[in-house]
Amino acid sequence: MALDHNRYKPYDREYAKHDDAKQRARAKARYWMVKKYGEAALRGKDIDHEKALQAGGSNDPSNWRIQSIRENRSRANEVKKDPDYKPIHLGRIR
Repeated sequence: MALDHNRYKPYDREYAKHDDAKQRARAKARYWMVKKYGEAALRGKDIDHEKALQAGGSNDPSNWRIQSIRENRSRANEVKKDPDYKPIHLGRIR
C-alpha cells in the first residue's frame, strides 16, 4: 500500500502557519528586549508574555517582562488553568 503524502499537505501548511506565527512573536519580543537592555542583561533569562499568546495576549511591549527561565517555563501549568486559555488545536483536516 503506497502512502498518500498529498493527504497531509493541507494539515502541514495550516500547522506551519500557527507555529511560525508564535515563533516570530517570541523572536520579535526577544529582539526588542535585547536592543533595550542588552544581551548581557538577558543572559539566562526569558522574555515572558504576561498574558500568554495562546490565551489571547498580544505581542505588544507592554505585555512583555523579563523572567528567569525557571519561572517562565513553570508558568505553562498556570496558563492552562486560566479560563481564557485556548490551546491551538487544528484537529484533523481532510
